[in-house]
Amino acid sequence: MHSTSVSRVRQLMTVQGYRGPVLLALLVLLVAAVPRATGIVAVGGAVVAVCLVALGALGCVAALVAAAMPVAAATALWRRRGRLRRPGNSVLAGCAVLAAAALLAFSLPAADWAMAFVALAGGAATVVLWFGWLFSDAPAAAVRPAGNWRWAVSPLLLAATAVLLHFQVPQQARFALARPALSSFAERAEHVAAGDGRLPQPSHLGTYPVDDVTAVGVRGFRFTVPGSGLLERTGFAYLPDGPPEDEVSYTHRSGPWYTWSDHEDL
Repeated sequence: MHSTSVSRVRQLMTVQGYRGPVLLALLVLLVAAVPRATGIVAVGGAVVAVCLVALGALGCVAALVAAAMPVAAATALWRRRGRLRRPGNSVLAGCAVLAAAALLAFSLPAADWAMAFVALAGGAATVVLWFGWLFSDAPAAAVRPAGNWRWAVSPLLLAATAVLLHFQVPQQARFALARPALSSFAERAEHVAAGDGRLPQPSHLGTYPVDDVTAVGVRGFRFTVPGSGLLERTGFAYLPDGPPEDEVSYTHRSGPWYTWSDHEDL
């Protein structure tokens, strides 16, 4: 099974136009597999800043040209209308990967800013590269992709992602998938607490990476989710007796489960 997946990835890497989306998907998987990817936050922030500056510069130049020479600018744009090409498979695949990265970034108790920066930087880079390609000599010799539906894919993906994030669907879905494992661990933790034993320290619970499982009160506990949050530690807490009065802030999630944050610098 593993060898089959690797061979499929290699085949995609040899197809022209798919290298970018495949490499982007591998980067997303890397960030997901390394929760403490703080270095990627800095790199992603720098890339986003550079892309925004580039877009701003291009916009200023276009605005100045249009203001100074409206007739000439309109004529130049009209002459270049033939360069417009429907988004190809590589652009659509890249947009799908970026949408998945955005949903993953906001599926934890707090945002995974490393993944969010990957999504933002990737989106900005996709826009810049696509428009740069359109105004180069490449589209003249390129094959025009069939189907006007291609124009609607990226806006629909963006709208669907925005709606899902607004209603916190990724966060709720990930918690629902992990709920059986969390409940099973909570039962074991209560038995351990009743016997005055030490709480287990698993590396994962369901769909979440886990760090620093700590007892709270008589029957409760909380754990940190690495990669969740930027300047604070956050995670989940199992509090059947309700949240205690301490320095940690708790937000009710479902039943005896809460999310928590200590608002401390990393």
